[in-house]
Amino acid sequence: MFNPCFFITNTGTLFGIVGMQTNNTIILGNNQFLALKEDALVKAKLIAKLKKRLNLTTLLLFNRCILSLNKDSIALRQKGQGRKINVINVNSLKQGYVEQRACGAYIAFICQPKASFDLSIAA
Repeated sequence: MFNPCFFITNTGTLFGIVGMQTNNTIILGNNQFLALKEDALVKAKLIAKLKKRLNLTTLLLFNRCILSLNKDSIALRQKGQGRKINVINVNSLKQGYVEQRACGAYIAFICQPKASFDLSIAA
């Protein structure tokens, strides 16, 4: 499951939101905040992926999701997990159930995080 770790700052002219999950980080911030983040990486001698910027023509991938920028909103959708849902093979009922439950749980969590609790209780 995804347990987000958020850092939000709104001090002076700095504005930034950082979402982290294991080996993925997504950042929303003004240029001053992003420059400060880059300086911190250099000082800490950390290696990071190249920065990618979300815009109207460039999508971003984060935690197996696709982020897209529309005129006045940001859309988040899952990346192909729905195509993995199949009818369970009765000859391998347990394995099939586990695989399909995992697909359903992932989609539920991405689309409606509160639904993942209900799915866990039902299982």
